[in-house]
Amino acid sequence: MRFVLHTIDFDRQTWHRACLGACMLLIAFGVGQAHGQEFVGFRYRDGKCVNDDGEEGRNPRYVGECGGLRARDLRDANLIEVDLSGADMHSVEAQGIKLQDAILVGASMRNAKFESADLRGADLTDAVMDRVDLRRADLTGATLTDARLDRSILFEAILRDANLSGTDLRRADLRGADLSYADFTRANVRGASFNAQTLFSPTFPLYLAQSRGMVYRP
Repeated sequence: MRFVLHTIDFDRQTWHRACLGACMLLIAFGVGQAHGQEFVGFRYRDGKCVNDDGEEGRNPRYVGECGGLRARDLRDANLIEVDLSGADMHSVEAQGIKLQDAILVGASMRNAKFESADLRGADLTDAVMDRVDLRRADLTGATLTDARLDRSILFEAILRDANLSGTDLRRADLRGADLSYADFTRANVRGASFNAQTLFSPTFPLYLAQSRGMVYRP
């Protein structure tokens, strides 16, 4: 009997040491690893996510540069100033997300939901945002140079002082949006809609918007 008890005690001690070791490993590798997030060497270079061998890919579930975040739930997440260059954010649920001053250069965000998101000062240069829901999002001072927002919803969004140079806004919903002092140089707004609540800018007045193809829709 003593031998059996001694064996049980030994097994418990072994189990305890194993658990302690596992906990130390989790600490060493970071909490992100415990949740399946992994940086495997892909970085955003010259418009592509590549590793040191020149292979293209994404970092699985990694909330950062070239992260593979497709269809992830990021609602109300705090990602202020995070570098998400080249990230795959296709179809993410990101209502209320905080992305102030974040870097989203070249990110793919098709069909994503960013309702009421805070994107003030964010860099969205070359981002692909077709059919993105940005209703009531705040993009004050954001940079969207050469970004694609075809058929995106910007209903009552704030685009004050935003850089929309070369941005594709064809068929976008800009009803009720604040476009005050936004830069629309080279922007394609053909088929984009506005209403009586849309705030235009002295640099992009209503008559100019209409001459470039914007249409009134109540």
